[in-house]
Amino acid sequence: MIRLPSRISLLLVSLTLAACSTEPSSMLLPRGQVSAEYNQSCFLSLDGSARCWGWGGLGQLGNGDTLSARSPVAVATNQPFVAIDAGSNHTCALTQAGAAYCWGAEVYGELGTGNNMGFAPAPVPVQGGLEFLELSVGDGHTCGLTTSSELFCWGLGFSGQLGTGLRSDESRPAQVASPARFSQVSAGLMVTCGVAGGGEGYCWGDNTFGQLGIGAVGGSSDQPVRVSGDQVYLSITTGWFVTCGITTARDAYCWGLGSFGRLGNGQQEELPIPTPTLVHGGLKFQQMDLGSQHTCAVTVASLAYCWGLNTYGKLGDDIGPSGLEPIPVSGGHAFSQISAGGNHSCGVTLTNEVYCWGFNILGQLGVPAQVKPTFTPLRVFF
Repeated sequence: MIRLPSRISLLLVSLTLAACSTEPSSMLLPRGQVSAEYNQSCFLSLDGSARCWGWGGLGQLGNGDTLSARSPVAVATNQPFVAIDAGSNHTCALTQAGAAYCWGAEVYGELGTGNNMGFAPAPVPVQGGLEFLELSVGDGHTCGLTTSSELFCWGLGFSGQLGTGLRSDESRPAQVASPARFSQVSAGLMVTCGVAGGGEGYCWGDNTFGQLGIGAVGGSSDQPVRVSGDQVYLSITTGWFVTCGITTARDAYCWGLGSFGRLGNGQQEELPIPTPTLVHGGLKFQQMDLGSQHTCAVTVASLAYCWGLNTYGKLGDDIGPSGLEPIPVSGGHAFSQISAGGNHSCGVTLTNEVYCWGFNILGQLGVPAQVKPTFTPLRVFF
């Protein structure tokens, strides 16, 4: 969030944890997955075709122009993808061969093409010839996990979010400065986090609100630093000033800025919490994604929950201004994956249907007949 995209929170491993392994999978297969970002959404169908909708002013819908779309439009490529992730102003996808393609804004080199100006309204290949297992798109930067368990990042780097030991932008993939072998990565707003092969959590970048999880607030790190605590993680997901992780016990922990209940610990913390804090409710999770001010997750029973700021109904329930702990998404749908955007959320059901809810002024719900915000999940038709 990808955020992004990310607070993205790419969805091959980090958003779909069906394998539940701390080792990267060598099997890249298409799967239905959705990525909601600040003002747009994208869906990857089982046949590998990608469609996006919402705001497209910087080419982030990938259909060859800069128009916005209230209905899904096809990404302009004959290349089938196996994973997709949307960031704040750019989107990336991964082929079965592990090649990365990106489109949208290219202000800081976030498309990885060697350029740092303009935009690309259709997919362009990331340079470097790397073979990726996973990609994650953040706010101005992108990171990828290779088949050799190494991490590479590119794009905006002034807060150290590329993890290279430098604070400069990179227009091509640059290796993260860490001896650890990683199994997962997530790029967010000025922060990147990953899980090492043994389940240890690492983060790097901005720590203004304790989002690195190192027990201290302030400063930043241009190299990976170990998340405090003895939790063993399956995945870690970053958003806007908040980071969350799912452990091998399927518990969720969050840290960073706790305003609006974004940490899910039953409180509205105005001060940062720089150490992992257990999410309330006793739920067991399989997948999670962070938006700008809210978090959504899917339990092992395929039920969707969201918490944090509830403006425009993005939590999926009319519960009031905030959810201080996980709130069930209305509608009773069984989800396989969920994604939290800026002011909207989307999910994929077990029957591969896509539902979105929340803000829709720019068409980010993909439902042309719906203009006003909605807290009820609405089906997107393709």
